[in-house]
Amino acid sequence: MKIALSVHNGNLSVAFDFADTLLIFTIENGEIKDKKEHSLINTNPALRSAEIKKINIDILICGCISRRSHELLTQSGIEVISHVSGSAEDIISAYLNKKISNQKFSMPGFGKGRAGRCGQKRGMGRGRCGEKIE
Repeated sequence: MKIALSVHNGNLSVAFDFADTLLIFTIENGEIKDKKEHSLINTNPALRSAEIKKINIDILICGCISRRSHELLTQSGIEVISHVSGSAEDIISAYLNKKISNQKFSMPGFGKGRAGRCGQKRGMGRGRCGEKIE
């Protein structure tokens, strides 16, 4: 399995759509077997989604993500875990230990919510990606 984190300076990028680097972890039997960086070439959501699919990513963990990018990635069979914040090393460790839902990895401003799949309601003020909550 390959898990990609959109990163900037060792931390998860605030916005996936503007990230220029993926940190890719190859996971076997619950352990990291390989780690490498991939520079994203495309900024167009359709081309970016195709680029990520081409490098065989199974799961993308990111901060905010546009509704269009989320839809394209999930239609390509890539699981998206969004609204996550923190250092890449802490996040991959939390994912492997099934603790990615811990509030400490939730992006600031998302109330009592936890990291999760884009489009699910996750606590006070959280709605679907791209929606403004009054």
